[in-house]
Amino acid sequence: MADVVHHHQAQRVPRQYIMALLDALPHAVVPMGFASLSRGAGRDRAFVRGLCRGDSAQSMCLVDLQDAVRKLSGMCASSRSVEACYDKCYISYADTNDQSIYEGRIGQIIYDAGKVVDPISYDRAYYALMSRLVARAASGGRNRSARMSMFAMGEAVYSRDDPTGTMYGLVQCMRDCSDAESQ
Repeated sequence: MADVVHHHQAQRVPRQYIMALLDALPHAVVPMGFASLSRGAGRDRAFVRGLCRGDSAQSMCLVDLQDAVRKLSGMCASSRSVEACYDKCYISYADTNDQSIYEGRIGQIIYDAGKVVDPISYDRAYYALMSRLVARAASGGRNRSARMSMFAMGEAVYSRDDPTGTMYGLVQCMRDCSDAESQ
């Protein structure tokens, strides 16, 4: 599992709220691949969100989320917000429900610059591919099952002369965001 964890500032929300929500999160996420939970009131309120990759089976979703919760439970104990991205799932918690201030940072262009023959073609193909995938995922995938909604994968060739000249992309939007927010 590749871990990308971001955490921010000292915690305001009681730790027991976050721990209870994290414990409940994997089973809440599994049926539809997404859940958003909260506990507490006013300034003492905690929010957690979990998301499994749209192509992840329910059994793997549960295992991945339980592993992620186990890892997060021992980390970032004093943080007021945490987001963790693993190979097949994403978890966040915060003392605010405004996820827009945290999201958007977990997204990367990953390639070995020494092996990309034509970086300009690569970038052009990447942005075209991601634009298509974002549009498809943000449209909600209304003809797909709920687990696959707001999820898109695809590929693009950036160099026909290069045996490794094909790139692959994956985009998934949070299901509690509108199509416009997902763009």
